[in-house]
Amino acid sequence: MLFLVFGLGNHRYALDAAQIAEVLPLVSLKPVPLAPPWVAGLLFHREQNIPVIDLNMLALGTAARPLMSTRLVLVFYPQAGTGSCLLGMLVEQATDTLRCATEEFTSSGLVPDDAPLARASAQ
Repeated sequence: MLFLVFGLGNHRYALDAAQIAEVLPLVSLKPVPLAPPWVAGLLFHREQNIPVIDLNMLALGTAARPLMSTRLVLVFYPQAGTGSCLLGMLVEQATDTLRCATEEFTSSGLVPDDAPLARASAQ
């Protein structure tokens, strides 16, 4: 499997490339008044509005830095009744990919309801 590797703080995480629609450079977003601080804004892309979350802000409480390695990753997000929609995620240090087999991952032991960002970890 192919993964996009990105950073949260001092740690590296991976996102399955099959869940990614596009990886874009950092662009200006339309602000969403009164939204939670982890909502970075709206992206108008390919004739649709796409909500964008700042994964750094959501996970660590600090905004993603506007670095050369900060990317806007458009992912397929499951939506009840309609299959999926696009969701944008601002992530830092998103310049590398990783190819490894599914068997190289082990369960984190966390239930997604307890830790929605923890699915599995590499051995």
